[in-house]
Amino acid sequence: MKVVVMGSDYRMREVYYRFASYVETILINETSDLHAIKGFDVLVLPVRAVDAQGNLCFPNTLVKSDEAFWKQAEKGMIFAGSRCPFLDQLDNQIYYYMEEEALKKQNAILTAEGILYYMIDHTATSIFALKVDIIGKGICGSAFGTLLRQLGIRHRYVRRAVQGEDEITIEAWKQSKAGDVVIITAPVEIIDEAWLYAQQHHPLLIDIASGKVVDAHTAGKLGFPYVKALGIPSIFAAKSAGKILFEWIWGKVHEE
Repeated sequence: MKVVVMGSDYRMREVYYRFASYVETILINETSDLHAIKGFDVLVLPVRAVDAQGNLCFPNTLVKSDEAFWKQAEKGMIFAGSRCPFLDQLDNQIYYYMEEEALKKQNAILTAEGILYYMIDHTATSIFALKVDIIGKGICGSAFGTLLRQLGIRHRYVRRAVQGEDEITIEAWKQSKAGDVVIITAPVEIIDEAWLYAQQHHPLLIDIASGKVVDAHTAGKLGFPYVKALGIPSIFAAKSAGKILFEWIWGKVHEE
């Protein structure tokens, strides 16, 4: 078996090292000659890796690919994070690992730990003295709330509909005093210009949601501390995240 791993971050490099311990594995980066790769059985891509034309998207570089590169994998398995129109039109077996519930739950725990780091790093008081508002109670919001509860840190969830004692509706929350830290986990535009101007104090805003859900320009103008925190597992827990992803892909490969 021959495996190619796109090493765009530390998590993917960890995946590469683990595969390389067992099978022939090639790591491709921004300077790789894609034409020098002669066939492969498995291609492992990071979360956001391929554009509409099939080019490989590294953090600061676009690496041009062509039909010849993708033809090498026409009978192989491709593992990617996010769904992509270019990949969808290929005849390969495509697995989108960010759609797997088991992986999402494991990565949510790592994300929660990374958010805690941001709280420690961006506040001037003990985290145990903070009040935290979590917008959204999906997989990541729930994981972070569980971590705060285990640590004894005061928190509440902000949701459209209240289902528990530790929750508050969006409308009620907008009329109340926000916590010292606001974690945005849901793709809803709540932290807008009106909300920002209405605040009497400036809570730390940590935004892990996909897309633009915070008016970052107004937040910066008014002096709100704001962190857009994407890809947390790859930053703070690359070894753990890489191990989780490798083990899942290894299991899929050997199911076939």
